[in-house]
Amino acid sequence: MNKAKMQVISAGVFFALSLLMLLGTTFAYFSDTKQVTNTITVGNVAIELTEAAVKNDGTGNLIEDTSAPRIKGGSDTTIRDYGVIYPGISIFKDPTIKNVGSSEAWIAAKITFTDGAGSIDRVIGYEGAAGIDMRMLLGGALLDESSHFGTWNGIPNVRYNDKYAIVQSADALSGEYNFYIFFHNTFAPGEEAVLFDHFSIPDDWTSQMMQEFRELTIHIQAFGVQVFDLDSCYEAMTKAFATHFN
Repeated sequence: MNKAKMQVISAGVFFALSLLMLLGTTFAYFSDTKQVTNTITVGNVAIELTEAAVKNDGTGNLIEDTSAPRIKGGSDTTIRDYGVIYPGISIFKDPTIKNVGSSEAWIAAKITFTDGAGSIDRVIGYEGAAGIDMRMLLGGALLDESSHFGTWNGIPNVRYNDKYAIVQSADALSGEYNFYIFFHNTFAPGEEAVLFDHFSIPDDWTSQMMQEFRELTIHIQAFGVQVFDLDSCYEAMTKAFATHFN
């Protein structure tokens, strides 16, 4: 049986836009000695990207290790190497974005598949269309929710419902496939969302199919932007993170 090695990378990206503010301004009230202090408090935008630690269940699958603390992504890339994968393997993986700031925020995620020397579109690609179906490998949580497939915000081939929209940008030539997840509603302080909860390989895949995954990397990023005068998550991300959401 041919086997492939897979890395899954989690990275948290934190972002806050600044507001012009007036702090601690003091002025005389008419001509007496009383004073009025004007203070404007501005909330902060902070997000957190975490996932559970895992352990071997004795059969080769990796399940959630509830006894270990959750693993946090950071501004620098956090690499998790799961070693050898094989048909039928299941890995518990639950990347969770949480608003840990004091203000409401627009939240989005970007999941990047890079196949290295492989060509995964031959295995999980859409017939007659550029792109791959990441639900062939990832599942649970948000990805298992029912959704439509069509045009959204003028962009074709988008999977969406009343909670989120997933836009894919595929470059089969370079072997890179980006999925942009836009949440329609803002996240209140303390609110969180789980993107998916497992990675798995179908047990009927052949050695030839596995070869297309011999250098697979999955990169996950989370983004948060203050609400202020931004009317949608799509507008917030394309303005604040133009290099990522181009």
